[in-house]
Amino acid sequence: MLRALLIGCGNIGALYDFNDVEEKVLSHAKAYHLLKNKIDLTITDNDSNKINLVKNKYHFKSLNEDLKFNSFDIISLTTPTVTHFDYLKKMMEQNVPLIFCEKPIAVSIDELIELQRIRKYSKSKIVVNYIRRFNPNYIFLKEYISKTESNEKLISGTIKYCRGFLNNGSHALDIIQFLFQQTISLSDLQISNKVYDTFDTDPTLSGSFTFNNSTINLVGLTDISYSIFEIELFFKDKIIQIANSGNEIKVLEYKTEFNQLILNDKLHFQNSLDKYMVDVFNFGIKLFENENFNDNFDNSISLNLEMSKALKKS
Repeated sequence: MLRALLIGCGNIGALYDFNDVEEKVLSHAKAYHLLKNKIDLTITDNDSNKINLVKNKYHFKSLNEDLKFNSFDIISLTTPTVTHFDYLKKMMEQNVPLIFCEKPIAVSIDELIELQRIRKYSKSKIVVNYIRRFNPNYIFLKEYISKTESNEKLISGTIKYCRGFLNNGSHALDIIQFLFQQTISLSDLQISNKVYDTFDTDPTLSGSFTFNNSTINLVGLTDISYSIFEIELFFKDKIIQIANSGNEIKVLEYKTEFNQLILNDKLHFQNSLDKYMVDVFNFGIKLFENENFNDNFDNSISLNLEMSKALKKS
């Protein structure tokens, strides 16, 4: 039986699944609950009311005394971003075997650089929770794009998002990096709008940058009462659409005989993210069991640094 610790019982930690929709798995707590025959979970939070809510629902143990991270095999870090550095530094120095960390990793460039330094000697494997890259439908889409690019190159792309460049915009940049297996540079990012609407240290940006010799337009929406996350990738004879917060993937292909774009039914995926934490945890267990299996920490911290430097210049 593996020993696990969940630090933080907020939304992604536990509360997203308190609506009891059986077919969905949207939080760390519910994912651990489904693995209760394999993982023994302890929970902790600064808010005792949240601890009691989660304990009553899933019957986990709770911990109030000082944390000894190296006594756990797995730790989920779902606390506010400003707390991540101190936690991660201690966990990595104590070589916790597997860490699930919510994004962004940190907001300070100095903290990110220090974590990169610690990474060089730490034995910890760290899964940064960019949920889409672990999903089978997105993995299939990555393979499809790889085949597409042998004949067609990306012409342009559009990202629509809200609530923070680092917090939610990073999801879009990460999945583009994943789908194309190329690193994003924001050295030429041109910012047309910048609003601090949700986070004091993380504005919602609009602008454009170059990726894969094409222009990606970034549309950061503010003053809206709903959440939005959409990506469109334009090729010569097709459009790839990611809609409904990434839950739906569509490929529209241009057919000359009809002179219009036609939905490819074999490349239309719905409800992709209904159990996204299952995909994340499956990836994590593979990491834990296979020492040669690579995590996504280096890729994520590089992206976090690139975005933080772009913010500093703005």
